[in-house]
Amino acid sequence: NGTLRDCTVASNRVGGCGGVYMLGGLLADCIITNNNAWWSGRGGGVQIAGGTVSNCLIAGNSAMYGGGGIYETAGKAISCLITNNNCTSGPGGGVDLEGGQLVNCLVAHNRLTDPARNQGGGVYMTAGAMLNCTVSDNSLAGGNAGSGLYITGGSVTNSIFYYNSPVYPASASENVYSSGGTIA
Repeated sequence: NGTLRDCTVASNRVGGCGGVYMLGGLLADCIITNNNAWWSGRGGGVQIAGGTVSNCLIAGNSAMYGGGGIYETAGKAISCLITNNNCTSGPGGGVDLEGGQLVNCLVAHNRLTDPARNQGGGVYMTAGAMLNCTVSDNSLAGGNAGSGLYITGGSVTNSIFYYNSPVYPASASENVYSSGGTIA
């Protein structure tokens, strides 16, 4: 477990994870940008399987199969700006949350680019917890329902979903599509 602080991780292209792969430790006050997780890749910017990502800008990254900005199965992402990321063939243009915690983050301007998919232009969530986050202005190429959050499990508390649609005003299902989990 180590610490990576005040750095830039940019322009990497890797088959598994584009920018940073975390099993533990701390990634803080960093810029994670223009990374690409191609060929079965998840987590274009960061793949979190443990540890903490804090106060980072995660922008302009892409992934093929999940989480253009972040793919998270454990650990925490706290106070991050997750913006302008995309996923080409899987769920979660901004974040694919399958465990762990997303806390006090802004998830904005992300896109799921496969027209055959509708699973979270902003956040795709099957497990874990989202707390005090704002999810805004995310979109899907293949429709509108679930443009902001597509949730099948986990819990969402005290979070804002706004303007997640290619047109204004967004409907309820465009901001949040839920087939499981809890939203409070």
